[in-house]
Amino acid sequence: PEMPAVDSTGNVYIAGRFFGSADFDPSAGQAIENATDQGGNPVNCCAFLLKLDASGSFQWVRILHGDWSWATRLDATDTLVRATGLYTGTCDLDPGAGTLDVTTAGASAFVVMLDSDGNLLWGDANNSPALETATAPSIQPDGSVIYASGYAQSIDLGQGNGAPHLVCEGYTDMLILRYGAAGSLQWYKEIQAVGCNVVPTALSQNEQGDLYIAGTIHGDPDFDPDSGVVGTGLASGNNSFVARYRDDGGLEWVRGFYSAQSASAFACAADATGVVVAGSTTG
Repeated sequence: PEMPAVDSTGNVYIAGRFFGSADFDPSAGQAIENATDQGGNPVNCCAFLLKLDASGSFQWVRILHGDWSWATRLDATDTLVRATGLYTGTCDLDPGAGTLDVTTAGASAFVVMLDSDGNLLWGDANNSPALETATAPSIQPDGSVIYASGYAQSIDLGQGNGAPHLVCEGYTDMLILRYGAAGSLQWYKEIQAVGCNVVPTALSQNEQGDLYIAGTIHGDPDFDPDSGVVGTGLASGNNSFVARYRDDGGLEWVRGFYSAQSASAFACAADATGVVVAGSTTG
């Protein structure tokens, strides 16, 4: 399981992965699910989304069946549950009776939006020949969603022939993406530089709408996705960053954390007064 989300009434949402057979009901009852592909064959692991009420009682569990999937991050309100994760091969993003198959050549990110009863509202997934990672999503007041991802080589933002095709400028580039309440891609912002790595690991948004993204960098990429050029100014190495963006993806500032060996930021939490960043260092 990954970091849980809690809504205003105390319901707890948990995302993760499992393989084999698992009972998701922590009480005397049973809610047994099996990790299988669409044909019913066992696979390495399947993503799950689990809801418990404020007293810890089982409400529902939803499984994304496919070749391999893992729900890594999620966000929840009283009416919506949004999760991001990784998948390989083919994955059915509809955990109900319907089917929403997506495919990737490598390991790519998926996004799903469910209602509070666990029914799929919409889902989408990228297609990359290499590896993509995704931060936790942030649900906006209008039901749209923002998250950040890192990808190598190239990526198609969504399924189908009309999906934007991007080519990585560095070794790993970062994207900030916003999807509308109905699931359409509204905009994306690219953070990149030749010969650099920039990998987001966490995203947090305060009540004023400011986005804070933390992650790791190698080199000094350009964090301004618009016309400016703004770097951290750090010497090349395995460093980390935290950047503040507006809810339209415009950069406000970026700060770097340097170590002669390595510095890894892996979590952040924001409010109106600022942001707390957590990580680890060597050296």
